[in-house]
Amino acid sequence: MINFKNKYVLVTGADGFLGSSLASFFFKNKVNLILTDNIDKPKKIKKLINKKKIHYIKCDLNSQKSIKNFTKIVLKKFRRLDVIVNNASFTGDNKISGWSEKFEKQTTEHWDNVFQVSLKANFDISKSFLRLLRKSDNPSIINISSIYGFMAPDWKIYRGTKISNPAGYGVSKAGLNYMTKWMAKTFGPKIRVNSISPGGIIRNQPKKFIKQYVEKVPLGRMANEKDVINSVIFLASDMSNYITGQNIVVDGGISL
Repeated sequence: MINFKNKYVLVTGADGFLGSSLASFFFKNKVNLILTDNIDKPKKIKKLINKKKIHYIKCDLNSQKSIKNFTKIVLKKFRRLDVIVNNASFTGDNKISGWSEKFEKQTTEHWDNVFQVSLKANFDISKSFLRLLRKSDNPSIINISSIYGFMAPDWKIYRGTKISNPAGYGVSKAGLNYMTKWMAKTFGPKIRVNSISPGGIIRNQPKKFIKQYVEKVPLGRMANEKDVINSVIFLASDMSNYITGQNIVVDGGISL
């Protein structure tokens, strides 16, 4: 039931932490991979690009012109798609003014960008490839969301650190959760559509932040890439044949 050999899988945001981990897993499982990111020379998936069955196509999801060009290439080159993982997301960083700051300093200047990448691009890509998905025996669309799409942040976790929680990010993920349900109702019965909402994933956060976060988690740790990938594997496989329109929460229990 978990056999991806010769399947066709599309992953957006492929050169990010999660995207590159997904690409590595699918490569090892003999998948025909279509990878995309807004980078001319990807770093994390650099070793995969020249491998057999790996197709990297640059696409700026913040540009409708780039998306149209990307979909045109895929539609011309491939006859089937089995899985789409809408993984790309606008997260921004502390250098962007008005984004990841205290509420009083946050602005909506970058909201158009986050909605374009996290919502509109996912919608356009999913819609554009319906014809290819319908040629699959078990097509699946998986949207990568966040726990902040359905819960507000606990500001105690961020106390004494420079990490913040942009309102625009959570609002975009809330929209993605709803869009997942909308797509599930609209694309069924042939195509399944689900989302995954990870909690905080451990990377290079300050020790103080990690400690304060973990204190709130029943399972006593932050998530890692493998935790999220396992859920993607489940939703992409035949094990989830009767599951659609659902949001799988992978957060160690912090949202309870």
